[in-house]
Amino acid sequence: MAETETLKHLTNVLSYFQSVAAPPNSPNVKCIARIVSTVGSVGTKCPRWHADHIPVRLVMSILGPGCEYIPENVSKDNDHHRPRVVNRRALNNLDEDDTVKANDIIVAPQLLSDAEQRLNDGDKMIHHAKEGEAVLLMGRGWEDATNTLMREKSESATDNIGESIESPTDKVLAAVHRSPTLSPGQERILLTVDLVDWEY
Repeated sequence: MAETETLKHLTNVLSYFQSVAAPPNSPNVKCIARIVSTVGSVGTKCPRWHADHIPVRLVMSILGPGCEYIPENVSKDNDHHRPRVVNRRALNNLDEDDTVKANDIIVAPQLLSDAEQRLNDGDKMIHHAKEGEAVLLMGRGWEDATNTLMREKSESATDNIGESIESPTDKVLAAVHRSPTLSPGQERILLTVDLVDWEY
């Protein structure tokens, strides 16, 4: 019975991913799916805060805790006055071998603590996906394509009326995330589906 429910849930998740992740009217989309099982802290695959270099990734833990992510999807601080905590310059560019140190540079603990004090209703800056919860993470491919499109539209509008129009202030940002820390002997089975090739 549980196996049937799991397969049904997976089918629903993958159908949803297919319906929302691919650009409209784009039949030429390539996806890669992986299922990885890990045990304990040595099984933590991506412990450092990072953004993926693909358009979009679906991440779902079939067993065990889901990924940790920070919902910052636009550069302007307009998400109900949600503070920004990610050092985007350090993200994916940091030359630091120690993951703990790197994480403290990318998301400084004091900045994180201060930001969480500013949030309402005990909300947290870092979200923890639950077992069976699918998370869609925009990657740098999506960020680059969207921001290029926004810039082109802004330039086109300038050309059409002969005067400058203010550029969009809300740059789309790739999702920052990492794997959860697993306790000794804790098992995790992770499904990821990457949209790796598309025609926008």
